[in-house]
Amino acid sequence: PWSEYAPVKLAPNVSEQRLDLPCDGPPGKLRVAVFRPPRAALGRRSSSFGTAVLCCAGCYECMEGPSCLYNQLASELPQTGVTVVQLAYRPPGDDEEEASEDVMTCID
Repeated sequence: PWSEYAPVKLAPNVSEQRLDLPCDGPPGKLRVAVFRPPRAALGRRSSSFGTAVLCCAGCYECMEGPSCLYNQLASELPQTGVTVVQLAYRPPGDDEEEASEDVMTCID
């Protein structure tokens, strides 16, 4: 999916968290990477809800997405107050309902 790998370049005070969450679909685990903005950027928002971008690689075999687009988003957006969530998720077969349930479980 990418010709040259571009790693995430974290800005100062941006946090990275990697998780393995249980899920119903194969292989039973959902790999997740969360890139959060610094607390000061979150405090500037007027609402109590933050903004997040959900990146799901789908058919690609990597969490970075096509042309490492998701890593580029994770490098740029958190410093503007936007959280970036990367999922290594493959829908189980053709069951769209199960796939959407697993994604919503991760968001909750």
